[in-house]
Amino acid sequence: MDLQARFNRWVFITETRLKVAYHNYVAERAFVPRGGTGALPFPISPQLTAGIVVLMLLMTGGALFITRMPSIAALPGASMPVISNANFPLPKAPAIPVPPPSEPDYAIAVDKSNKLLLVLKDDGDYYTVIKQFDISLGRIVGTKEREGDMRTPVGFYRITEVKDGKLLPKIYGPLVFVTNYPNSFDVAQGRTGGGIWLHGSGQGRRTPDTHGCVVLDDDNVKTLEKWIRVNTPVAIFPDSFQLPVQGGRLEKKFLSMEFFYGGNTATASAAG
Repeated sequence: MDLQARFNRWVFITETRLKVAYHNYVAERAFVPRGGTGALPFPISPQLTAGIVVLMLLMTGGALFITRMPSIAALPGASMPVISNANFPLPKAPAIPVPPPSEPDYAIAVDKSNKLLLVLKDDGDYYTVIKQFDISLGRIVGTKEREGDMRTPVGFYRITEVKDGKLLPKIYGPLVFVTNYPNSFDVAQGRTGGGIWLHGSGQGRRTPDTHGCVVLDDDNVKTLEKWIRVNTPVAIFPDSFQLPVQGGRLEKKFLSMEFFYGGNTATASAAG
């Protein structure tokens, strides 16, 4: 260690020790009664305090003087080791693990043949039906093909938004669940239209038919809120398809892109 570095280290150690001694003295004077056990003799305290202050000033002045001196490394023929932060890396804070987004615990199946909406709970290898509601569907039977054809679409969709009915016209009832119709497969097939929602009627009971949406009684659509969130799957089956629920359970394969789109799942997967 070179002369300058030794001197700086000595100044730092001495100054630190003096500060500790001074603070200990002040604390003792504050908390130990004069003349009590461990107290410094009172006549000594002014001289001790003055001495500590003088020494601290000398040390500070010496340190300032040394910092103004030219570096030894700057002198001709002198060399010093290079010290950088890379030699003493600071410890990094551990990364906080962020869990990946989980798949929804529930799914919705729309059975057009029986005009029922089924709430399905994910139970591992299958779905369990935990609730069902009567629904109204599009006025015209069949798969939606174009805007205004009064049909309810068929396909595998997801909820993209939940809307408060108070912010919408009364005809949508107290709550609205927005689907992503048309998905990429629908678009590839040339299907048009939009605004296919699950919602109430604003009249208490559902209407006899709809323009293509899935409509429930107002109380029932509010009940759905406990199971539906953004990204919840919504499978809408064809009018002629009998949903094979057995013993209150449904195989998972029926709520999948493969079931609805077969070899075209790559196209439809972009719909999310």
